[in-house]
Amino acid sequence: MTHAKKLLASTSFEVTPRSWKLFLSRSAEGAGHILPGTKVFIAHIDGVPLKEMVETAHMLRLAGADPVPHIPARLVPDKGALQDWLSACRGEAGVTQALVIAGGVKMPAGDFSSSMDLVATGLFDRNGFTDLAFAGHPEGCRDVDPDGGSTQAGAALRWKQAFRDRTGLGGIADHAVRFRQRPRARLGRPASPVRN
Repeated sequence: MTHAKKLLASTSFEVTPRSWKLFLSRSAEGAGHILPGTKVFIAHIDGVPLKEMVETAHMLRLAGADPVPHIPARLVPDKGALQDWLSACRGEAGVTQALVIAGGVKMPAGDFSSSMDLVATGLFDRNGFTDLAFAGHPEGCRDVDPDGGSTQAGAALRWKQAFRDRTGLGGIADHAVRFRQRPRARLGRPASPVRN
């Protein structure tokens, strides 16, 4: 296998239901260029119906990809709706992986405000999901730590790691989880490498 093929075999990319449909409308054979097993994350933007998310996951599965839908906590109204979302993704598109996030809206639609709230329900495991990814926020996130620090983001990351260790779920990780926050380099001076 060439270096380029090895690199492509380990990549993932992200679409929205709208961008995937647009891509297919402009390039009928485009889906055929996806390497089998490529992880394709499906961004769930506020206002996108669940039906479109599931249809996109199904189309990606037919193209040979492994669809990984975003499940944003703040867009899920209640536990029953989460069950419906997960069972539709699993049953209609064979989804076994998800990126579980808080979601970029200020006010939750219902009972959930964080990714941890969603996974604590146990519904991912009960619906046959085998891999969950979480955002890591290596540069901080003002949605999580409004003061610009990393106290809450660090606590959330420790919770997610403990969840992974306890349940075995979390086999894939957003690449951001693997990096530690460090001060940015000053202009003209390189930052020191992060050592794990």
